[in-house]
Amino acid sequence: MAMQKVEYSFPDEQDNKTDIEVENSSAVEIDVSGKKESSKDEPKADKTEDKRSEKVKAESGIEIEVVDDTPKADRNRKPSEPPEELTDEELDDYSEKVRKRIQHFSKGYHDERRAKETAFREREELERYAKTLQEENDKLKGSVNKNQTALLEQAKKTATVELEQAKKAYKSAYEAGDADAVVTAQESLTAAKIKADKLERIFVSPLAKRIAKQRDIPLSSIKGSGPHGRILKIDVDNFDIKKIEYPSLNNLESNNFEIVKNSAMRKTIAERLVKSKNEAPHFYLSLDCNIDELLKVRKAINSKSNDEYKISVNDMIIKASSAALLKVPKANASWENENTKYFNNTDISVAVAIEGGLITPIVKNVQSKGLLEISMDMKDLANKAKDGKLQPEEYLGGSFSISNLGMYGIKEFSAVINPPQGCILAVGSGEKRAIVINDEISIATIMTVTLSCDHRVVDGAVGAEFLSEFKNLIENPSLLLL
Repeated sequence: MAMQKVEYSFPDEQDNKTDIEVENSSAVEIDVSGKKESSKDEPKADKTEDKRSEKVKAESGIEIEVVDDTPKADRNRKPSEPPEELTDEELDDYSEKVRKRIQHFSKGYHDERRAKETAFREREELERYAKTLQEENDKLKGSVNKNQTALLEQAKKTATVELEQAKKAYKSAYEAGDADAVVTAQESLTAAKIKADKLERIFVSPLAKRIAKQRDIPLSSIKGSGPHGRILKIDVDNFDIKKIEYPSLNNLESNNFEIVKNSAMRKTIAERLVKSKNEAPHFYLSLDCNIDELLKVRKAINSKSNDEYKISVNDMIIKASSAALLKVPKANASWENENTKYFNNTDISVAVAIEGGLITPIVKNVQSKGLLEISMDMKDLANKAKDGKLQPEEYLGGSFSISNLGMYGIKEFSAVINPPQGCILAVGSGEKRAIVINDEISIATIMTVTLSCDHRVVDGAVGAEFLSEFKNLIENPSLLLL
């Protein structure tokens, strides 16, 4: 097809010429005159418009004017398309830089898509796996619960048989009058009863459990109305306390025993001793004291009394304890949660056995009293204790305790600390023993004492130092008269 070149120059740019190629066969008419003639009838063109018009003659002979109002900057621009894989032949039309960018973005698009698909498949697989595990766990749990129930029932049967055997053994030992066998059978019976009680699972709500404990109602006596026999608050409220059946050994055929209700004093003693053993870390120190010289001094003092007074060995032990505490004040202490209290005075608590229990009247300010005054105070406190006339300030408090069982022939024992005190001295009886003095064997009256210490308050070295001072005072009783 032949092309015709038309040379055209814009009026304002005479030096610049533009060649425009026009097909001879085309019906397109292009106005290239570049001349603008003013006419009153023609509207002035808007210089802001950027339009291109063409007159096209169709096959039917009709001439059509086509107007292109696309901005000049956007002409010949292709519409954007989603990135896709391009062949090498297609990429040949692009520059190296453009080709690399197309490859980069195309690859990123497909990599992201593949990553999402992979993550989706992995999630589906994990969900299927988790579901499978849950199903297997449910099956296993059901099997375990079934086996546990069977084992629990078998254990209950075994415990019941053992309890019955223990009861028979205890009955036989009791009827035979064998004390050792009774003790052994009693221990076996207690163990069997505890085992049987533990196997009896009781389902109870926390509120019902608390209320039952406050009212001293054993849960085993209450029948629950909740799911699986669960004991609820309403079950406790509706329970008749008169129907309580306390488990005991009273079911034995023998009736050769008596039941005595624990007194308030006995309960208090039990609570304090249990608390002391559970909370205070006890340790024990023992020492032998030669009391021959002490007995001589005591005899000499009492021989001059004209029966007006009588100093006891216990009175001299109280005085010696007070003097030793003054020498070792760290032993004269008591434990408090946040502090340790060290006493300036020696207030000695002395254990006295009374009907129904034990009480510890206090000889106060022993450091300022002589043996005679200590003896008189001790006799007065002991009489009040036996008559039940002690006032609270006479038995509550104290900085140190003494428990003397020597008058009962007890050679040696360990006492439980009287809380919150830090120490208690257990005194045994004096007895004749063969000892070595100056490389020679001789006979002496020996008294064994044992110091129980609360390790939170008193360390081993402090306890040993106290006993050493106490031994020196006991074996040199003239020092007590100073």
